[in-house]
Amino acid sequence: MSAAIKCIACGADGVRPFMEMERAPVFCNQLCHTRQEALDAPVAPITLGYCGGCGHVFNVRFDSKLLEYNPEYENSLHFSAHFQQYADKLVKELRATYDLDGKTVVELGCGGGAFLRSLCVGAGATGYGFDPSYPGETAEHDGVRIVRESYFDAADVPPVDLFCCRHVIEHVDSPIEFMASIVKKLGADSGASAYLEVPNALYTLRDGGIWDIIYEHPSYFSPTSFRRMARAAGFSTVDVAETFSGQFLSLHAELSGSAKVNADSNSVLQQVSELVDQFAAGYRQKVSQWKGRLDKWRGAGQRVVVWGAGSKGNSFLNVVPGADHVAQIVDINPSKHGKFVAGMGQEIVAPDSLKATPPDVVVLMNPVYVDEVRAMLAELGLQPELLCA
Repeated sequence: MSAAIKCIACGADGVRPFMEMERAPVFCNQLCHTRQEALDAPVAPITLGYCGGCGHVFNVRFDSKLLEYNPEYENSLHFSAHFQQYADKLVKELRATYDLDGKTVVELGCGGGAFLRSLCVGAGATGYGFDPSYPGETAEHDGVRIVRESYFDAADVPPVDLFCCRHVIEHVDSPIEFMASIVKKLGADSGASAYLEVPNALYTLRDGGIWDIIYEHPSYFSPTSFRRMARAAGFSTVDVAETFSGQFLSLHAELSGSAKVNADSNSVLQQVSELVDQFAAGYRQKVSQWKGRLDKWRGAGQRVVVWGAGSKGNSFLNVVPGADHVAQIVDINPSKHGKFVAGMGQEIVAPDSLKATPPDVVVLMNPVYVDEVRAMLAELGLQPELLCA
């Protein structure tokens, strides 16, 4: 079986399957307007495979035909002050690195355009944003234009100085073809710069970020697979680093027409291989641990809520047996309030709703937000046990 599977990042044979999930919601971030709609949401299996050639991890059973992104898709993190601080810092770094005054910036997968506007407005840059899930018609102000169409079909975009694509490539079924299409559209010798960002597979494998395994993400990039794929697609100088407390990988690249191929260290490949060997057992152990906690809280009659109605929260509720005991899931994104979790049906509520029925336990899905959430609970006058999943 493994010899017949080709890597979607580098094309090598011999991909090794190492973990299976028989039931995962197809969409974690598609808004469900009723509990029944959430319970009826489509599910599909996940089998993770590992490519020893480039260090890429991906769902070998992924079927892109099951996914159709639309304006009901909502995964913005900008309502968090902590995440906004990260985004603001990134904007300052990109402005300083690429001197954007008078330049043209394109963002593919711009969402509502908050990041693109922050990057361009005040920097003297002109921005073009593209996203099929953009919730409105074409919008243009302050030199930034956002449209609900494909960048690859756009004909009226001038030569690009900086191309940004954040948390999109992990959603496509053929990332190497997608990257090559970016290079072709920009021009291999155009001199354009690119900033790309994806979730970090090392965080998932190394730091126990198992709730990041979702059907929407066919790919889980390691530093080596991300770097090698960018080079193979035609980018020249490529630099990859871990960001956002190790949860993301950032890639800075240039298009000069002459690739500078540097040898990758085998140490990262070896590290990923060892982590893959241990992952399935660690995954089962962590799920079992949380099942035990939920069973204990149920037996004690304690009220439990989950904080974070994004991919991680959805994954936790759908994967851990006994998660039906979780009363609600909290999120600070107002677009999600009154909606329901795909697959399980818990209602998504605002933090201040917890005052009416105070929880005994809050399970926080992302540890980077622990200080922010602890402060919000204190402001609400609540003192539940707060645990990071």
